[in-house]
Parts: sequence; structure tokens; C-alpha cells
Amino acid sequence: MAKKVIEVKNGSKIVIESLDAYRSCTIGFWMDGGSREETKKEKGISHFIEHTVFKGTKNRTAKEIALEIESKGGTIDAFTTKENTCFYARVMGEHSPIAFDILSDIILNPLFRPDDVEKEKMVILEEIKKSLDEPEDIVIENLFRAALGINHPLAFPIVGDINTVNGIHSEDIKSYWESHYTAKRLLVSIAGAVNLPEVERLREKIESMKDGELSLIEVEDSHQTPSLVIKRKRELAQVHIGIGKKGIPYNHPDRYVFALLSTILTGGMSSRLFQKLREEKGLVYVISGFLETYKDTGVYGFYLATDRKKYGDAINAVWDELENISNKGVRQEELKDAKEQLMGELILALENTPNRMIKNARETIYLRRMVSVDEIISKIREIPIEKINETARNIFNPDEFSISLVGNIKKVGNDVLRKRKIIQ
Repeated sequence: MAKKVIEVKNGSKIVIESLDAYRSCTIGFWMDGGSREETKKEKGISHFIEHTVFKGTKNRTAKEIALEIESKGGTIDAFTTKENTCFYARVMGEHSPIAFDILSDIILNPLFRPDDVEKEKMVILEEIKKSLDEPEDIVIENLFRAALGINHPLAFPIVGDINTVNGIHSEDIKSYWESHYTAKRLLVSIAGAVNLPEVERLREKIESMKDGELSLIEVEDSHQTPSLVIKRKRELAQVHIGIGKKGIPYNHPDRYVFALLSTILTGGMSSRLFQKLREEKGLVYVISGFLETYKDTGVYGFYLATDRKKYGDAINAVWDELENISNKGVRQEELKDAKEQLMGELILALENTPNRMIKNARETIYLRRMVSVDEIISKIREIPIEKINETARNIFNPDEFSISLVGNIKKVGNDVLRKRKIIQ
């Protein structure tokens, strides 16, 4: 196994993890820029671009793009996040030249024809409508607004909304592409059975891109009053609940401390909140935690759903456990188990090339280097219980958490509101 970084003259980078034991290869073309950079009028344009690049290039039709990969047993797809856009393919190692050629063609020669854009707009509008029917999506979106501020650029949905997407046309996409999808923002991440001579040919292709500028991050005021956001949906049998607060950036030195605390609280059926809310009290079917990290901030929190007559009990059970871990800390054996669980999850996740490709890309974008698994494991093992308990005391004050509720809610009790301001 070997890792390598190639610096391209125009500012692009290619990061490679060659894995001799693998027969497959995953290639990701990453743009350092996502929905966060969009103006209010542009909301959803990055996600729109992710869809429309596959509609054809100067060299291939949409069907030819798919067929050339799928006829070799591979897959091709893309995703947009709040800070990145990734176009990727997974193929057998001997077919990586085809994947290189198609992905570079998509990046270098997209057409964005008006007819294609308007057709795909209909698909995206259906995707937005689907998200409006998903209470978990609404809960998390509103929780970001509550935790970060309603006008924070990270608080807007990646897909945009019906009004903004309806206002996006072919010329808007072309203009945004030319200004934002440039060489200095491009990172190619390759993991698996790598053909190095073909990588050199790929480098020559992407050298033709315009250098452009690096992504810009708008830093918001860090102070946000804990808030409550309510979305009443009478047709729902459950109340869906998001509980969270402002977290930490990707490169924060305590990232693995937060990850261990999240594991202790919501990391599976043995976790504290699962045991408390499901096994002891029977209030929920599932409860999960999340730690979303970005360039300068993050959101840390929990998601659960319960009967609308019991949602106050469920929230207060979460408060009880947060206060418990804050006041009493964690046990040494509990921390040992959490470390083993976190390290095991990391190693198992890296048993495939897509996850390795994503890991290497994100580390290069956010940390400016690729981090070995051994280094991560070493950092996790070295975290002392004193650091875990100090962090728990500092972050698990229930009054500092915002709440997002979706369901048939008529009135919120004072035990839930706890002096939080209500935002709409």
C-alpha cells in the first residue's frame, strides 16, 4: 500500500492510495465548493449542476456516459454536500482508464443544454417535494437553522427550494460553473488498483482547466441563542425530534473526543441513550447521533421520534442522560469499549475503495494531508478519561441545546421550552 500526491501546474491535485490487494478502483473528482457558497437566489445550483453534468458532453451523450461504465460492471454517480461536490466512478482496476476519461470529459466538456436543464429541473423539483414529505429531513434542516442561525449559509438545504430551483436556467448554470468549478478547487482522489501510467495521462488532461480561485468561506457570528423550531404536520403519528448545538470544525484537535462521546451516547444498541429511551422506557424505536464538521464550525446532536403524547418525556430523558454524563462522567471500562468500537468501525468502513477515496479526499481538503489509519488509532487510544470527562462537562448542558420538532404539536411545555426562543 502506498500513498502519493501529484501537484498539477494549474493548482489541481491528484491523491492516490494504491492498494495491491484490491482488484477494484474508485476515482472521485472533488470540487472544493458546495451549497454553502451560493447566494439566496442561487440556492440549489450546486446540486442542480451535479445532476446536469451527466446529461451530455461535447464527446458523449447521457446514455453513452452511463453505458461505457456500466458495460464494464462499474458504477458512476455524484453527490453534493454543503462544502463539496464529488463526481465518482467505481470500476475494476483494468477499466480505470475508461473511468478517468469519462470523469475528465464530464469536468472539462459539459454542455448544459437548455432542454436538458429544463427536463432535469422537473426531476429535482420532485426530489425537493419528496424531502418535504420526509420528517427526518425537515427536523435536521431546521435544527441547523436553530443551532447556527437562520441566515447562516450552512443552514439552507443543499437541494434549494422550489422557488430558487424554478429560477435557475441553463445560462445561470454555465456562469456558475465557469466561476466556481475551476482547477484550483479540483482534487482527484483515487483508491484501489491504480494504473500509474494512466494517472499521468489524466494529469495531462486536467492541466487544461482554468486555474480560477479557491473556495471562499463566509464566517458567521459564532454566538447563537438556543432556540426551538416547530413544524406542525397533523398527519404524522409521531413527533420527530432533533436536539443539537454548534459543534466543532473538521480540523479541531478534539474531533475524536467528540466522536467517542457520541459513541458512548448513541453508538448502537449498547449506548446510553438507546438503553435509556428504548430498553428502559420504551419511548422510541430508534435514536441516533451525528457530528457534522465543516471548515470553521459544525453541528453536534441527536435524532429520535416518538408518540406525540410522549415527546416531552423523551426529550427530558435525553436531558437526564446529558446531565448524568456531564456531572458523573464516563467509566474507564465504558471508555475502553467505546474506543474499541470506534476503531473497529473505522477499520471496517475502509474495507472498500469508495470509503478510502472519500477519506483521502476529505483529509486533503480539510487537513491538507492524508492521515494513516495507524495515526488515527494512536490518537484515539491516547485520549485520557480526564479529557473525555472535561469535554462532557463543557458541552452537555441541556440549556445550551436547540430543539427542532416536526409533528402534530399543539402546545410545547415549559419543561421542553426551557427559556429557548421560538423561531419560524
